[in-house]
Amino acid sequence: KMTRMEEDIIILKQLALARQENVKPPADLIKRLGDTQTAVATVEHASDGGRKYRFEAKGDLGANKVLEVDTAKQKVDIYDVKGQFHRTCMATTLTTLRRSAVSPTKVKLYWEGSEQPERYTFHTKRERELFISSVMGARRAPEYEDIRVAIVTWNVGNAPPPDSMHSAIASGVDLYYVCLQECEYSSKEGVEQEIFNFFQKQMGDQYIRAAALSLLYIRVIIFVKSQHRWKITHVQTSKCATGIANLIGNKGGVGVSFEFN
Repeated sequence: KMTRMEEDIIILKQLALARQENVKPPADLIKRLGDTQTAVATVEHASDGGRKYRFEAKGDLGANKVLEVDTAKQKVDIYDVKGQFHRTCMATTLTTLRRSAVSPTKVKLYWEGSEQPERYTFHTKRERELFISSVMGARRAPEYEDIRVAIVTWNVGNAPPPDSMHSAIASGVDLYYVCLQECEYSSKEGVEQEIFNFFQKQMGDQYIRAAALSLLYIRVIIFVKSQHRWKITHVQTSKCATGIANLIGNKGGVGVSFEFN
């Protein structure tokens, strides 16, 4: 039984043959693609046992690009449509790949070291999915990974924190979600900054703060291992006061959401 990617390869070869012969692709082939447009993608077997996939897509600002994925060399070469080489990105440095929630042909790529995504629009949804499959194959990594998450909740009782909380810090945790209540006391540098710095000191250099938010005396802090820092994207925060007249933050909640990998 063929895999979905193997079926895609056959379809792309049939489309490439139709283009070479300057004929319209068969209707059943277009139907299988799920789109009325002719796909612009090719695939070839490399001598090193891998595969090379070439895709035409629109990049940022509508510029036409050619993306060549080499699964054996684990890289993505980017060209303009005239064949002018632009740059190479190693597939292993791709930290986040996000499908558009609005368009079935769009995708965002986040590369290590860059906080801004690259946006590409493919001709068909099938092409986009084949591109994603080929890049994930080049990474030789699963789309999902297991991580350890620790959730800490602490009613501070409006008192300064102790000198150390090392005994409460577990080893081998990838992400900490720290929730604090009644966190207000006398502080020269300000309670929020002091408590955030306190937890950073407890976590050590191997963790960085990914997000933090306060609502009066309610606070939340997210820490992530430094090695995962580029996997945290699309951080959003929100808070809701439900105290007097739903305006005072003595009661309410705070929340943080994000995407990992």
